[in-house]
Amino acid sequence: MIGEDRILFASDYPHWEFDAPHAAFKSIPRDLKEKILYKNAMKVYGLPDPTK
Repeated sequence: MIGEDRILFASDYPHWEFDAPHAAFKSIPRDLKEKILYKNAMKVYGLPDPTK
């Protein structure tokens, strides 16, 4: 309903109660996981692609 291009990962650092990314995103397809973890933020903030 929101759209996969509108979701950004937030760690809630420095709180110790959190959902670890490796566990929380275990069953999500790789392309969607990459969008949520960094690609959507790159678009929003105009950041360069760290994988290139």
